[in-house]
Amino acid sequence: MTGGLPSPGSGKNWDRLSEDERLFFCFQDDSLPLSPNHAARIFRLNREDAERVWAWRESLFPRDWPDGKEFFRYERFLRLESTDWNDETGGTRVRNWLFECGIPFERDVFLVYGHDLVVEVTWKILVLYWPAFAWSVGVGMVVLDRTGQWACGFHHENFIVFGSHCTDAS
Repeated sequence: MTGGLPSPGSGKNWDRLSEDERLFFCFQDDSLPLSPNHAARIFRLNREDAERVWAWRESLFPRDWPDGKEFFRYERFLRLESTDWNDETGGTRVRNWLFECGIPFERDVFLVYGHDLVVEVTWKILVLYWPAFAWSVGVGMVVLDRTGQWACGFHHENFIVFGSHCTDAS
């Protein structure tokens, strides 16, 4: 079903987002302005493409994952502490945990917030700026790539779940 997914980089990139669209993300002042290379890798999909990704995500695993029961064959969890959001040591702890998931840095991934809001970035951009992308989650943000073999769920209750159907998600 990946043939129906948007082309990599479809939508509006960071430089073309309005001020209001950028405010959804919570980038720290010391991260802004983003480097041109990083900004070029952040795309907010248009509504039609976001809805296609949402429908595809829903065909892969239950809507309530990671809030519901375990779905993937292998799942690992990380409870977020309040210091993980604002402290360099805590942020590094989370970045290391995400790095250990084994996803190649240049892999394009979808950050699925809802049926009409999907952002495409590389795994590296997600790992670097995870607090900015995860801060504004309503119920959760699910990250997946075009293989559909794994997902990473950022839950509003301050935990992250990485699930995979195989031992090597790359």
